[in-house]
Amino acid sequence: MKLNRVMTTFMFLSLMLSYQLKAETDSNHSRKLIHNDNVSAFKGAVLGVFQVDIQEAHQGEETSKKRNFNPDKEKFAWKTLQPTTRKLKIIEQRVENNPPNDAKKSEIEAKSVKFRNSQLNVLQNSADVWVYDASIEWLEDADSDYFYSSLNLVLDVDSLYTTTNIFSEIYYREAGGSWTWLASTQNFEISGQQSNDSYILNLTFNAGFNPDNYDLLIDVYDADSQQFLTTYSSADDVDLSQLPLEDQSWDFYAGLNISLDSYDLSLYSDLDADGYFSGYEFSASVTNHNYARNLQLNLYSRDSQSDWFLELEGAAVWVEHNDQVQWHYSVDLEVNYSPDQYDFLIELVDADTGEFIKDYGPELALLSQRSLESKEQDIPPRTEVTAEYSGGSTSTMFLSLLVLVALLKKYKLPA
Repeated sequence: MKLNRVMTTFMFLSLMLSYQLKAETDSNHSRKLIHNDNVSAFKGAVLGVFQVDIQEAHQGEETSKKRNFNPDKEKFAWKTLQPTTRKLKIIEQRVENNPPNDAKKSEIEAKSVKFRNSQLNVLQNSADVWVYDASIEWLEDADSDYFYSSLNLVLDVDSLYTTTNIFSEIYYREAGGSWTWLASTQNFEISGQQSNDSYILNLTFNAGFNPDNYDLLIDVYDADSQQFLTTYSSADDVDLSQLPLEDQSWDFYAGLNISLDSYDLSLYSDLDADGYFSGYEFSASVTNHNYARNLQLNLYSRDSQSDWFLELEGAAVWVEHNDQVQWHYSVDLEVNYSPDQYDFLIELVDADTGEFIKDYGPELALLSQRSLESKEQDIPPRTEVTAEYSGGSTSTMFLSLLVLVALLKKYKLPA
């Protein structure tokens, strides 16, 4: 009887042990599945909330601070209206070139100055020869600023005689200045009062003419006797007055004289492995093929929802003719860069005058559709580690054996 009780108790404990072992196995398996699902769901929830919240706040801020964009103006005219909500941190800034200095480009030395003889002012114009008309044919304004570096001066001189051999001296002056010699014509022949004997003098201003308004004066001489005949100036003809001129050192399309030799925009730091980066390194190398100047590089960016805004206002650096300058920046995107595809634009300007020179944009592959986000969003998702124990069933079996031994001793049964 006693043996039967012991055996019944032992069988009951064995059944309980088997049931607990199966239950723990199933529980461990389920717990692993639930844990993995929770991590995935948590990561998706965190990223989703960050993206929606930041995008809505960002778009709201940009709407309230949107630039006063005029499509008729170039982008550099409104670049300074940068949204104040975005913030980046420049980790490294490097500009490599000759040491910057305060010197401006030196004025090109003009030719020897020769002023008009003041005694000509008291001479009477000849009654036999006179200037019927003078007109200007505008030729060269490469930078489209309405100041010209080249023109044709058309002279129509008439005479009472059948033929007269003459030449002319041309003078110019700035407002309030003295008449300064500019050019001389060759000897040419006029025939009475015909209209087909006009003389065309081509004038190209190579040096010494800052952008300004100039007057012209024409003195006519007899080519055989060198005798003064007549004068004709801006006081006689508005076509010779207030001419907008500049020399060729000013008159050029600046963009043709700057070359982008190399550039790079590489991304770094994607802690949450979502394909969006929170930092970038930017570099650009430029050669100046024209006169020495202070060059400045600005970098703009835009996401899929906004216009261009000023990302980096680069340091100005003095660059001599045919010199090369390199800009390099390492940047962390700290606040309010919504996860998005960003375009970039490089703008080159004259730091002294603010004159736009040239730009390079998303037509270059590395400046187009770059995946970025703020560092505040680039955070790896938290992972909870679940401790698992495999000793539960072993402990239960050990306790069951102890109970069995105790029963055997109590009833004094052989083990």
